[in-house]
Amino acid sequence: MALTLPTAKRRLAQAWFFGAGAVAAQLLVLTLFGDQASVRTLWEGWFAPGVMPNLSLIVGVLVADFRNSQPGEEKANAFADAFLFKLAFWLSCTYLTLMLLTLLASPLTEVDFQTDLNNSRYFLAPLQALATAALGAFYVGGKTKE
Repeated sequence: MALTLPTAKRRLAQAWFFGAGAVAAQLLVLTLFGDQASVRTLWEGWFAPGVMPNLSLIVGVLVADFRNSQPGEEKANAFADAFLFKLAFWLSCTYLTLMLLTLLASPLTEVDFQTDLNNSRYFLAPLQALATAALGAFYVGGKTKE
């Protein structure tokens, strides 16, 4: 069954807001009960740059779609490009899961928390770039005429 473009956009938004929310919930726990010296770095230097660009892109697209829609406009004939949607969705889910696992696994490592955050940039930054590129490709050209 083909996925409509509005449904695909909503699913990507749900994945990002759910994933970022799960990471933010863990950060809140760390903020309340963890090392207070690393709180600012955690939120401003790690979380915000890790999720805000993509969340801003998603919200911007949703707002633009809402503003550009005409009352009663039928969008049922616009279908999402399945490959671009799946690529953006799974790269996004993988990225957000690894962000959460970085926080959850840190107490199990031999190094301090700040080192774990710094080391996570080696694998999170390239994956974030791929997820962002896939989101951009989907939003720019992610429709088909099925």
